[in-house]
Amino acid sequence: MEITKVVIPVAGWGTRSLPATKNIPKEMLPIYKKPTVQYVVEEAQSSGLTDVVFINNQNKKIIEDHFDYNLTLERTLERAGKLDILKEVREVAEMVNIISVRQKVQLGLGHAVLCAKEVVKNDNFAVMVGDDLMFGSEPGIKQLIDVAKAENMPVIGVMEVPPQQGQPLRHHCRRGICTRPVQSAQHGGKTACKRSSLQHGSHWTLRTDTGNF
Repeated sequence: MEITKVVIPVAGWGTRSLPATKNIPKEMLPIYKKPTVQYVVEEAQSSGLTDVVFINNQNKKIIEDHFDYNLTLERTLERAGKLDILKEVREVAEMVNIISVRQKVQLGLGHAVLCAKEVVKNDNFAVMVGDDLMFGSEPGIKQLIDVAKAENMPVIGVMEVPPQQGQPLRHHCRRGICTRPVQSAQHGGKTACKRSSLQHGSHWTLRTDTGNF
């Protein structure tokens, strides 16, 4: 099983982070010297993913621009002799291949992933969210890739959310691996789930009667 593409939805308005996101996409809010989304792309890169598909909207082109060359800035840094900073800036533009798909109407995370259909076609691919960071000795998405290859089926990574104000225990899905449909009728039309532990949460391996996910 080969997985080289990752879909990262970034088209949301970030309303829960207002007013900080009024003019700056939440994915571009900095943590020390890097915007949040760069940490996510670095996780993908270190996991062997080479093609990043951003699902974006018309007002957040700055995200794509961050992973492109800025020749004017580079010339300025070069003339100033700031070669170490110049190297860092260029490395960001050379991290991965960037593909942008427009989500014309924001209809949720599932719709955002579906917008990548014509790009990923029948390839296996990963899904990461552009404002969620996960740190550890082994990247979170790499752990899911390894599970997907071992189990030969789709995998989602979830994190338990403690009950609040009478609400039941919930799970937030933060990472996932989508694989090609695999024919399987061994579960009689039901969805089979198996839960295991990850370094930061849990993962579920999923298979339906047709293998579609």
